[in-house]
Amino acid sequence: MEGVMSSMDLAREALKRKRELETSVDSPPPACTEHQETDPVKGAKGYNVYGSMNRTYDDVGVFNVPLTPTTILMGKAGLHSYNSHEGRSLLFKSVTRARARFPPMNYYVTMEAIDPDSSSPVTIEACVCHASSNNANLTLITTSCCIQGSKEDSSSWDEDGVDLLYRGVMPKWLDDGTEKHLKYYEVKESELQENEWLHIYAHVAAYSEWSNRVVDYFPLKIEKVMVQTMEHVEPNVNTFKSSSGIFYISFKTCGGLNCRGIIRQTMDGRPQHVCLEAVCEIDK
Repeated sequence: MEGVMSSMDLAREALKRKRELETSVDSPPPACTEHQETDPVKGAKGYNVYGSMNRTYDDVGVFNVPLTPTTILMGKAGLHSYNSHEGRSLLFKSVTRARARFPPMNYYVTMEAIDPDSSSPVTIEACVCHASSNNANLTLITTSCCIQGSKEDSSSWDEDGVDLLYRGVMPKWLDDGTEKHLKYYEVKESELQENEWLHIYAHVAAYSEWSNRVVDYFPLKIEKVMVQTMEHVEPNVNTFKSSSGIFYISFKTCGGLNCRGIIRQTMDGRPQHVCLEAVCEIDK
């Protein structure tokens, strides 16, 4: 991606992320008894669900990480990518296993979700890269997200596959700019509570500001969401969830801080791929 950090910056960022992971905000999740026969990275029958992103479970540099706000956010980002591509609305429940490799800052997360239509549990595996690029405070790139044990191929993120309208530096708050092919839509208030993925976006924006300290500002209350997307995109939340677009989210923290999060979601045309770039501004 444009403006990607230098190798020295990547090394510094990797060390920072590793130190963040050394402090758990909760006890590690219990061992998964239901899938003891399944390798958490390779998946059922030894299949490597992360493709070229991870060669084997015992790769040098791949290590277990505890349950932290970082690993939880990686799980939510991966689940959002799965829902976006599969047209589903699985609800995040918990992260059961997490591993990481630095650099690049790849997280391999196994999570439990709930199918709201049947109330049945679903286990999802995802690979999410925690990066920094352009002028975003946070960039999360999901390159693999699938039901545990399914033989889904994965591939690297393709920046050339992203529409030119959504490349480059992040926009400013409700920036009209000069682009004539993008229009604004306001998400209805009734839809804010019905769509968990919008709350994941607010979580991503808050994390871009406070990192692992984000839990000190929970719960977050979304007050308004504006979406900037192409003219031909049908203006409804289900379409917004699975399309490239820029989301302007006004939300308030538990301490009463008024925040403005900008989330740019992009697709590169490849299965399972979603990139979320975020910045957050706090009203003084």
